[in-house]
Amino acid sequence: GGGGSTNHAQFDMTNNTGWLAKTIANGSSCPVSFTWSSEEDGNSTGPGTLTIKSGGVIKTTMNVDQGDIEIDLALYCSVGRNSLRVSLSDAYDNTRSVNFTITVEEL
Repeated sequence: GGGGSTNHAQFDMTNNTGWLAKTIANGSSCPVSFTWSSEEDGNSTGPGTLTIKSGGVIKTTMNVDQGDIEIDLALYCSVGRNSLRVSLSDAYDNTRSVNFTITVEEL
């Protein structure tokens, strides 16, 4: 019998933002930042994919280089309570996700 495919990539993602829930004024920015890396046998596995979902719906997908990333989640929010999932995947589909709750208020 055959075995499944395995990878030995060391995938790491750190949320540098310092919060998971925030209230902002409509029209304000809401930056979040991450540091990520993926290596196999001491070598970088290359760029990865960042996906932002809201309510299970993909809002954006982009290719990102390893290292520091900053994105503005306000671009994917509407007035009210927003639950956003930011996911990073490496070339081997190893994935890490962080969930944010952003409440946008009209002032």
